[in-house]
Amino acid sequence: MEALQKDRSAELELVQNLRDEIRILSAQLGNVQFTYRDPMKNFNRSKVKGVIANLIKVKDMSTMTALEVAAGGKLFNVVVDTEDTGKQLLKGDLRRRVTIIPLNKIQQRVQNAAVRLVGEGNAEIALSLVGYDEEVKTAMAYVFGSTFVCRTVDAAKEVHTPSVTLEGDIFQPSGLLTGGSRKGGGELLRQLHALGEAESKLEVEGKITQLLPLQKKFMHLKSQLELKAYDLSLFQSRAEQNEHHKLGEVVRRIEQELEEAKTVSLLEKSIRGSRLKDLEKKINKIKTQMQLASKELKGHENERERLIMEKEAVIQELEQHLASQIKGLAQSELRSKLKECDSQIKEQQKLQHKVSDANVERKKMENEVKRMEIEQKDCSMKVDKLLEKHSWIGTEKQLFGKSGSDYDFNPHKSWEEFEKLQAEQSGLEKRVNKKVMGMFEKAEDEYKDLISKKNIIENDKSKIKKVIEELDEKKKETLKVTWVKVNNDFGSIFSTLLPGTMAKLEPPEGCLDGLEVRVAFGSVWKQSLSELSGGQRSLLALSLILALLLFKPAPLYILDEVDAALDLSHTQNIGRMIKPHSQFIVVSLKEGMFNNANVIFRTKFVDGVSTVQRTVLSK
Repeated sequence: MEALQKDRSAELELVQNLRDEIRILSAQLGNVQFTYRDPMKNFNRSKVKGVIANLIKVKDMSTMTALEVAAGGKLFNVVVDTEDTGKQLLKGDLRRRVTIIPLNKIQQRVQNAAVRLVGEGNAEIALSLVGYDEEVKTAMAYVFGSTFVCRTVDAAKEVHTPSVTLEGDIFQPSGLLTGGSRKGGGELLRQLHALGEAESKLEVEGKITQLLPLQKKFMHLKSQLELKAYDLSLFQSRAEQNEHHKLGEVVRRIEQELEEAKTVSLLEKSIRGSRLKDLEKKINKIKTQMQLASKELKGHENERERLIMEKEAVIQELEQHLASQIKGLAQSELRSKLKECDSQIKEQQKLQHKVSDANVERKKMENEVKRMEIEQKDCSMKVDKLLEKHSWIGTEKQLFGKSGSDYDFNPHKSWEEFEKLQAEQSGLEKRVNKKVMGMFEKAEDEYKDLISKKNIIENDKSKIKKVIEELDEKKKETLKVTWVKVNNDFGSIFSTLLPGTMAKLEPPEGCLDGLEVRVAFGSVWKQSLSELSGGQRSLLALSLILALLLFKPAPLYILDEVDAALDLSHTQNIGRMIKPHSQFIVVSLKEGMFNNANVIFRTKFVDGVSTVQRTVLSK
């Protein structure tokens, strides 16, 4: 039991080590893991095959560096089944930029000719050195099919295709060589190989742990089987002892039955003599009956043969009669069928004529359709040219054919009038001055040019009007928002500075025509600001300035003795209120104002000269 416990602890430690190794390798290979969210509901994830590096298994460990160099950045490409799946992934939420290889579009490039140049074993196509599933063969051929892995540098030089040595040096057909120090070359594939081996070992250990309960159950059943076998052996030994006793009794019973049988045989011999005589009589009687029956049977057989012969004769006669009737019926049916075939042949010939006529008519119709299509194309081109030449057609098009409009006319009559006028024009051309016609055409072209310029200007004018209207609307909205905000702050600040009062900015007709300042003491609104004292008007002006400051602060405010008409309490209130906002340069003679300043500049006369003294107040 202790040995089993030790084995179990060793297995658990091995499983934990494998899990730690898998976790470390997975963290190191984070760039190889392709994680994504489903781009749509019920997305089939089997369409995404995975990253190239995860889809291959390197057959020879010594070629890992060469294979990693040959594949390059393509090791991190993602393989999908179709380009539609790739588009869906690209539209989804990808955590990094990826290159996608659709199996139905990618073209494989496999070269094998280089092996013959350097000999078997010296150069191998990179594709043959990796294992992969058959469904991703096209993608693997795209990644590894055009590069050779050479055992030596000399072999790589002789191969006139892109090749890589086992050390990771690259040889191009153009003669370009890339190589040198490659620290950790092939490390990615080695880590992937180690990760695969660790996962396979962990899978085996998982299967072993799954079999442990079965092993316990097997041992339990085995012990029970051994107990049952021991019980069976005991039972058999007991049964053998009992059987010997039973056989002795059976022998005695058989001997008794044998004695009884001997007495029965003596009785049978005495009875058998009388019964033999009766049996001989019965046998003789049966023999005579059999002889009579055989005679009757022969008579019946003769009668049967005669009846069979009569039956065969009747059958032969009926067959001959039936054959003659069938022959007559066949000839009559053949004649009727021949007549029917003749009528069908005639009908078919008529149908054939109709089909040929229909084909001729169809060809005529096809030619007519082609001709009409050509005419339609010509007409469409003419219409396009007319639309391009005459811009008024596009604007007047909706009136064409409407009754009561300028374009309500009969085309046939108009065409007749056009031909008539054209004939008159051709007659008048002989008497028209050609120079005047040239001048007229030039003037007409200038007129058309001016009309087109006029249309452009009118379009620009309408666009400008539209922009002006939009700007006016934005201006009105901005002014309204500004008025509402400043009005609220203005009333609030004035009520704070002068309790028991109210103030507002009221438009006479609209906020675009100007605003009037209204003041109320209690519930009585003043008709004019002239009714206010100088200090009240100063407070009103300061409230408006501070309300504007709250809406859009200016970098600097200059106030010149705004507290001249204010008492000391109002002066201190204003000083405390403006201190935390923006920058104020205030000219004041009152201590209640400049006590709230950060810096004070005092002017005074010293020896008849005006001087300025700067004082920084403590915060």
